[in-house]
Amino acid sequence: MVTDIGLISLLLAFVASVYAIAAAVHGARNQREDWVTSARNAALVIAPLLTLAALFVIYSNLTDNYRLEYT
Repeated sequence: MVTDIGLISLLLAFVASVYAIAAAVHGARNQREDWVTSARNAALVIAPLLTLAALFVIYSNLTDNYRLEYT
């Protein structure tokens, strides 16, 4: 359960980062400030999602849940 939530937060962070890059490029090329603002907001979402994933890894280690594989 904890590992699934961590994985989902990592996937959401990846999707948000791809969207932020695409929206920033589109906004810069077409001089659209609303797209650039959307890209900035998407970039701000990435940090809490990565923090959440890291906290779940720490929680798993503290509770002796060693089902995670680090490759």
